[in-house]
Amino acid sequence: MTPPVDGWAAAPPPTLTLEVGPLAAPVLTRVTGALAAQAGLAVDRLNDARLVAEAVVAHAPAHTVAGRLQVAFEATGGRLLVRLGPLVRGGAEGLRRDATFEGVGSVLEALADDVYDETAADGEYLIVLFSGNGEG
Repeated sequence: MTPPVDGWAAAPPPTLTLEVGPLAAPVLTRVTGALAAQAGLAVDRLNDARLVAEAVVAHAPAHTVAGRLQVAFEATGGRLLVRLGPLVRGGAEGLRRDATFEGVGSVLEALADDVYDETAADGEYLIVLFSGNGEG
C-alpha cells in the first residue's frame, strides 16, 4: 500500500464493511463520493471514483471472502486511496478483469490513476488511487 498521507499514520483510515448485495452499490458510491469531496478532488474525478466503486461492487460477489467487502479510505491532500478486500486468491486480478462498463472497457484502467494488488494474511486487496488532477 502507498505510504500513509500526513496524519494517517496516527489514526486508522475510515473503513466500511459491506454485505455484497443490493444495497452495497448505493452505499459505497455515496461514501466514495463524500470522501472524494473531502479529499478535494475535482467534480469529474469525484464522479470517476463513484463509477469505479459502482463497477467494483457489481462484480465483487465472485471475488469476496464470505460475501463481505471491507473498504478503507485515505482521503486527503487532493487524493483518494481506496483499499478493497479481503478477496479470494486471484480476486484482485478478477476484479480488475471484470469491472467493466459496455463501451468503456476496464473502468479501473480507464478512470483510476493507479491500481495495484496487496496480499495480506486474510486475503488479497485491491488498491485504487484517484488524484485531483487525474495524474497519479
